[in-house]
Amino acid sequence: MSFSLSVASYQNADKDDHYYHISGRIKQLYEGDDYKKLILDSVNLDGVNGGASKYNIQVFVSGDCELSFGDIITFEGYLTDRSVIYDGRFSSQSIYKKIKYNASVEGNLVTVIGNKTNLFEKCNLLIKETLKQGLSEDCFSIAYALLTGDSSFMDQEILSDFRLAGVAHIFAVSGLHIGFLATFLTFVLSKIKGKGYLKAIFITSVLIFYSGVCGFSASSLRATVMASVLLFSKSFGERYDRLSSLSLSMVIVLLISPSGLFSAGFILSFGIVFGLILLNRPFSIVLRFIPEKIRGAVVSVIIAFLVGTPITLVFFNQFSFFSIIANFLLLPIVGFIYILTFVSALLSALTTLSFILFPCELIVRALVFVIDLIDYEIFLIGGITLGVGLLFYYLALVLVSDVINLNKIFRAILSVSLSLIFVMTTVIDNVNNKNQLKFYSSGSESLSYTLVSKNNENLLVLHDVKFVFSSHSLERLVKDVGSCDIRGVVALTNGKGVDLQVLLTKLFYVVNRIDYLYYYGQEDLQMERIVEVSFPNTKAVKLDSEIISFNEYSFGYYGSGNLLRIQDENRTALLFGKYGEKTPPDLIENSVDLIIAYDYLEVIHDFYGVDNIISLRRSYGFKDAESGGYVNIYFK
Repeated sequence: MSFSLSVASYQNADKDDHYYHISGRIKQLYEGDDYKKLILDSVNLDGVNGGASKYNIQVFVSGDCELSFGDIITFEGYLTDRSVIYDGRFSSQSIYKKIKYNASVEGNLVTVIGNKTNLFEKCNLLIKETLKQGLSEDCFSIAYALLTGDSSFMDQEILSDFRLAGVAHIFAVSGLHIGFLATFLTFVLSKIKGKGYLKAIFITSVLIFYSGVCGFSASSLRATVMASVLLFSKSFGERYDRLSSLSLSMVIVLLISPSGLFSAGFILSFGIVFGLILLNRPFSIVLRFIPEKIRGAVVSVIIAFLVGTPITLVFFNQFSFFSIIANFLLLPIVGFIYILTFVSALLSALTTLSFILFPCELIVRALVFVIDLIDYEIFLIGGITLGVGLLFYYLALVLVSDVINLNKIFRAILSVSLSLIFVMTTVIDNVNNKNQLKFYSSGSESLSYTLVSKNNENLLVLHDVKFVFSSHSLERLVKDVGSCDIRGVVALTNGKGVDLQVLLTKLFYVVNRIDYLYYYGQEDLQMERIVEVSFPNTKAVKLDSEIISFNEYSFGYYGSGNLLRIQDENRTALLFGKYGEKTPPDLIENSVDLIIAYDYLEVIHDFYGVDNIISLRRSYGFKDAESGGYVNIYFK
């Protein structure tokens, strides 16, 4: 009931793209190369349907502007609404974090009128400033993410390495961190005389406060409740029931935020712990030949991999086979690093002596060095669709456990049968998916692109690209498509040309192979020669209005190099580059099924009357790849 009310309230809070005088407090602050992304809470609106809002706003601030966490700011602008369903998925994260609206504003139009932080936030800021003063920039960002779960300050390349290794979960405060902290506090208090329940009260209070400093995330709340139940059970001599404590923590988390039920963090956190509870005994019996001292760790890593991998594929479109090895080797080290960082930061904050953090600097550098030793992309699996067969997979896992009272032989046969059904349905889903024409679109301040894909014939279309752009925005392609190979790259340059050498250099940070780079404009033999020498496996090809056919679809330039037509059987998609306000597009008279455009959306929409238009810039009235982050379109 509370879940339905939460979703209905979110859905009915639309502001219908009206113009407002907006004020709010900066709850989160992320800084890019030439922009800032803010999350505002305590929002107040003046205008149509104005007043105090219980929902937050995501604000993109362009240009220079000095802003800090906790600042209360005011500005004027349009609010665009987020929907309950985005890209065919339930917007669980937006609802869970209460982010309902998007806005954009120039930095010089933002006014700071005050600053306000609560006790949890002040402690978080103290941790951040303490680590900043005692550690180098890269080590600070890693240590801060490890302690608070906030990885927004991490270098994206370093964070990507941790993700590819399958160990990025160490930067999400969960049972791992709460367990380390609870164990450490229990060890310290064991040296002090006192009643067990008083020690349990103290440790529980510390864990709750720490969870608050980390923003009361679902994983930290779950771990705190479970650890607290364990502490009090031991102090009163009662038997600890892990399933009951997990259920209690789930109820508490969902009472606080019912919409979290469908978030990736909630499902991963509770799903893996539930799997550990159900499967620990049968897996321990099967792996009894492993020495007892390491058997528990091996069993936990294997179960977490089996339970978490399908969830990871559903939400993030990729997983790494190496993660099972990386987690087994790294987790004991992470425990030591976490406690060392926690204690060092606490002592440094209390004494204001920055040199206390020096050992932390050394060990974090060593951790990064170890992570950088291997190219994890060779272990990466992506582009796999999991459909209804996933239900059979988890039913098979449940049958493996001993919670269902069935004959062992019958249970084994049923588990194998369900597993085979899962494999067959997954293969069928992926074969069908492979034969569809797919469009993956994303927009940002420096790079807007669409990847067109069918049967591994991948065409990367760059709608707008700055000379300086981050290649990390392309990494999602590898996750969704499951391939680092690009058959062709098309730059929609508005007739202005592009530095092909610089473009290819950055693209090869992400992809393994590019066969052709197509460009429009005057033939540049010198640049083609440079590309041939620098990238011998890539050929630069000048096109005017030729039609290029891949195995499954064709494409061709129109206009002045800023319009691409994609043709698949009887379906047509138009991909527009950057036009500007005064240059009308060269429109073609064909039926169109999909339009992906950078700007000039109203003119394009009025001419074609196509409902399915994707905007690569924040825009009103069109499905927005930039504000939403990513849009996937399938031609079935």
